[in-house]
Amino acid sequence: MFGGTIDKHVVYSSHPVIVVEGVMVVGSFRSTEEAEGFVRGSKKFSAHIFRHDGQEWVRHVFEEINPLLVPHKVRKPPIYR
Repeated sequence: MFGGTIDKHVVYSSHPVIVVEGVMVVGSFRSTEEAEGFVRGSKKFSAHIFRHDGQEWVRHVFEEINPLLVPHKVRKPPIYR
């Protein structure tokens, strides 16, 4: 069991990596790679990934960019077949 605080909220998890969206824990994972895949697959662009360092939850640096907020010139054009 992993426990600690995130912004003065006590959070417990059975896995060492969690995904938090707003004030809700929306997933717990064994590795940061699994959590990153979850965020990408579910398109939770406002979610944050935290990993347990043995005593406290530490934010994992991961920023998935919402494609709707990227300037049009940067986006790849759709491929029509």
